[in-house]
Parts: sequence; C-alpha cells; structure tokens
Amino acid sequence: MKKDIETLIAEERADIILKYATGRQGGVEIDPWEDADYNIYKAIDRFGFMHENELPAPTVQEEKRKQLEIERAEKWLKMVNKWTKYKNSDKMVKRIYKGIPLQLRGPAWTLMLDVERIKRENEGKYEKMKEQAQLCSSEIKQIDLDINRTFRNHIMFMDRFGVK
Repeated sequence: MKKDIETLIAEERADIILKYATGRQGGVEIDPWEDADYNIYKAIDRFGFMHENELPAPTVQEEKRKQLEIERAEKWLKMVNKWTKYKNSDKMVKRIYKGIPLQLRGPAWTLMLDVERIKRENEGKYEKMKEQAQLCSSEIKQIDLDINRTFRNHIMFMDRFGVK
C-alpha cells in the first residue's frame, strides 16, 4: 500500500521528535560526521563557538573591554536584584543604552517584559503550543536541518539530537 505525502511527512516529523526526546543516551544512532567528537577542537570562544586552532591571547584593548563588561555586569546584577527600585528609572534607561551584559540579558529582559506576569496569565499555553507544533508543524524537518548545518560549531548544538 502506497502512503500519501502527508502520512510520510507526519511519520518523519514523529521520528525527528522521538530522536530528540530519546537523545543519544537513549541509543539514537547518528552518522560519524554528526558526532561532536568527530573533529578535535582546541578552543571555545565566549559565545560558545568552537575553533580548530587556539584563539590568540587577548590584547590590551580586549582586556580593558572585558574589565568594563565586568563592572557593568556588577551594576546590572545589583539593579536586577533590586528591580522594584530601578524599574522604569532614568538609571535603567541609561544603562540599557550602554548595553546589557551578555550574562544578564536573559534576566534583564525577563524583568523588563514582565514575563512572570505574562506566564501566570497564560498558564499552560506554551506547553499547548509546543504540543500542537510537534503534532503538525510542517517546518520541523527544515529546523532540524538548519540547526545541524548553521550551528555545527556551537557547543550547545554539537551533540546531535541532544537536549539543547
């Protein structure tokens, strides 16, 4: 019996989702080129991308920028921890223009967008949307291909069918 295209796509989608749910620890097989250990890497940059060669030592300018970023992060951490005091203040606006440190962008945007309130108001909606996408998304194959191709050298996506 010949399967129609929608059935084949649905089966492929279910297979991809199952592989991510099971993961490599669960026995999902991958091609050798998909293995994170296929190439030997020597360095990971600050954004999580791996490089074949060791990265050069930081310059004086880079060290100064790093120190400035540390100072900025300390100020932002204080502001995030006392959010009600700094929320919508001139100081917050000025610091946003200077830049939110990378390690505090998630918490800062979560507070600025009042994500916790939105999550309370829409409890269960994300899970419902995620479940719906897993059942009928026509783009899941392309997303799977794009992640593996685009972020091949990023530490979070190197382990094929990993949890990240």
